[in-house]
Amino acid sequence: MVRADRLVSRLGAVGGPEEKRSPRRRIVVYMLLIAASILLLAVSTSAPLMEVRKGVNFALGPIQEVLAGGARSVGSVFAAFTEVDQLRKDNRDLASQLEAAQQQAQQLDVLRAENARLSQILGTRKALDYKSVAAYVVARTPSTFERTITLDRGSESGIAVGDAVLSPGGALAGVVTEVFDGSSSVRLLSDQRSLIIGIATKTRATGEVKGNFSAPLVLDKVAATETLKEGDTVTTAGTQVRGFKSLLPRDLLIGTIVQVMDDPAQYSKSALIQPAADLDRLEAVLVITSYNAPRLHNPDATATPAAPVASPEPGASPGADDTPKPRKN
Repeated sequence: MVRADRLVSRLGAVGGPEEKRSPRRRIVVYMLLIAASILLLAVSTSAPLMEVRKGVNFALGPIQEVLAGGARSVGSVFAAFTEVDQLRKDNRDLASQLEAAQQQAQQLDVLRAENARLSQILGTRKALDYKSVAAYVVARTPSTFERTITLDRGSESGIAVGDAVLSPGGALAGVVTEVFDGSSSVRLLSDQRSLIIGIATKTRATGEVKGNFSAPLVLDKVAATETLKEGDTVTTAGTQVRGFKSLLPRDLLIGTIVQVMDDPAQYSKSALIQPAADLDRLEAVLVITSYNAPRLHNPDATATPAAPVASPEPGASPGADDTPKPRKN
């Protein structure tokens, strides 16, 4: 117990002055720190300190690059998302613009094709010696029994039965068979009921041109003494077939002879004609309206008996009005 009391007394003796000196030590430490700071500020531009800074910067450079790279990566990710959204919007806008441009290009192609057809029809009309009416094909009947088309022009445009119908290039396409108010029907050359007289331009051989649907036309009943040659052009002869009312103008293009069928055992020759007009794809045509076909006598018609002539009164001289006039058939 005595030893313990002595030890406590010694510790108390030692701690008393130490506690008194601690505030002074703190003041001294603060003064030293302030002096060191002033010293560092004074020598901050000195060469040794600059070298120390360079060394520290060199040592910390990789860490700074990594941190800066991470910051750039994060910024790049956010920028990439923003750019992707913008690109999607731009892509949608470009797709809409492209679609509109394609539609405009298609419309221009349609207008260009229509303009070409109209220009061709206009050129053909100028080259004709007859007045004509342009018409569009509004219906067609490509059945196994007939080849006809319907036009959007009729009697109001001066179209009449028997008028010749031409393709845009000027080739004969058919003949008007029916006329209505605002429309008319045309029998194409490819119709099996079609029959006109054609003539070869080089050999001057004539024959009946008959329809054969989608196959080439047939030039039939050519005299055996006539000559037919492949490649020869066939046009309308300007003569009429018995039993057919239509009388077409001369020299309308029909087509080209592609095959001659010459059988010595037959009394006549025949040939196949490729029509110049694309009969299955007609869209617009010209109808000749000013051709006045001459009236031909129909040998099958029954003659109309003449009206009885009254006897003149005595003393009266016969005049021009007393001559009987035949009726118009």
